[in-house]
Amino acid sequence: MSDALFALTDEQRMIRDVVRQICEDQIQPHAADVDENERFPVEALKALNEGGFSAVHVPEEYGGAGADPVSVCIVIEEVARVCASSSLIPAVNKLGTMGLILAGSEELKHKVLPSIASGEAMASYALSEREAGSDAGAMTTAAVRDGEDWVLNGSKCWITNGGWSTWYTVMAVTDPSKGPRGISAFMVHKDDPGFVVGSHEKKLGIRGSSTTELHFEDCRIPGDRIIGAEGTGFKTALQTLDHTRPTIGAQALGIAQGALDAAVAYAKERSQFGKRIADFQAIQFMLADMAMKVEGARLMVYAAAAMGERAVHGQARAQARLHGQRVEVLRLRYRHGGDDGRGAGARWVRLHPRLPGRADDARREDHPDLRGHQPDPAPRHGSVAADLSTGQRVGALRVSSAGRSRRRRRPADAARPRPMPGSRIAPRRRPSSSSGAADRGPALAPPRPTSRPRRAAARAG
Repeated sequence: MSDALFALTDEQRMIRDVVRQICEDQIQPHAADVDENERFPVEALKALNEGGFSAVHVPEEYGGAGADPVSVCIVIEEVARVCASSSLIPAVNKLGTMGLILAGSEELKHKVLPSIASGEAMASYALSEREAGSDAGAMTTAAVRDGEDWVLNGSKCWITNGGWSTWYTVMAVTDPSKGPRGISAFMVHKDDPGFVVGSHEKKLGIRGSSTTELHFEDCRIPGDRIIGAEGTGFKTALQTLDHTRPTIGAQALGIAQGALDAAVAYAKERSQFGKRIADFQAIQFMLADMAMKVEGARLMVYAAAAMGERAVHGQARAQARLHGQRVEVLRLRYRHGGDDGRGAGARWVRLHPRLPGRADDARREDHPDLRGHQPDPAPRHGSVAADLSTGQRVGALRVSSAGRSRRRRRPADAARPRPMPGSRIAPRRRPSSSSGAADRGPALAPPRPTSRPRRAAARAG
């Protein structure tokens, strides 16, 4: 990355070197097994805890490293470079505690954050429900006061690291009449009575990360576990997402960088026609395009993280997350090389736009003037699969779901194009209704007039 545009500090460079060494020595050897067997990366958790990198965002006054947002993104990027599942340990620890750091009481912070910083515990974030995903304000999980306590009832879904975390930031409705302003945030402990970890999701990628449902069945928690004032939970949730979206861009960036590294190494090893494929100019162009996209994403992610540190508007953070998800560097890697033992595969990238939330959400924040407009649910042109599945008209052809095509008929009242001057092809004539004859196609027109009568006569004879 050009230092003229964005320069890392010496401390940030040191963090990158140390984390990369830990990842290559202790996390990468287990990445393929983690993904193949869909198991939680306990080796990565141990390595990150021992190195002090599982929750570097926690402020120093609560026992953490107090790392800045760019340093947090560097840690997540380096872990994702070798194992996407493991990168969700530091990423979700920040997601699960950011609301507490932003709005929680000092007493609650001192109760929760030191155990997260030391690696003794992990945290998760519980906002989404089956019927309240992108429309989080429609959630139905409720919290009711009962004396000095709160009693929660409802369910949450798609909770990353569910079942492995000790603390959960949970959003619940405390006043249904106020809509989003009636939502509050709570810290729930895994040992609270009535808290149940539900079913595990079967995922396309990042399969080593546990993704579960959470159920609250008259779950009783102390009254001091509320985050901020009652009714401020939805605001806290949105602020949390603003501060953590660059970390998802950093995860996508790390996956892309790992794929690029593998593609370059493979291109240097494989030989065709008596030389390495890395010596072919076409392959060099492809690798150069990959590196260009990765560097562009890195600059945007780091800049967005730095803006988050300065509390700049969330538009740049949404752009970074969206662009980080769209870095396409796996094409050569998986066309020629297959899996390299990192457990990455195209599955990681296919799943990534789902985290956390839809890419459309980030796109709406990328373009604030479009907020309020509903995206077109129909597939768009440009996707062969979408066109085949819906039978959309493409150009002059209509492609059916069965794969057949037929020429699109022109409306009866549409004007027909005139033949070009000097053309030997006459326009097609539509038969009269009385004859019932089929359209026999184009007919040859009379020969063009010529200024050489002898040659014309010869052709006629």
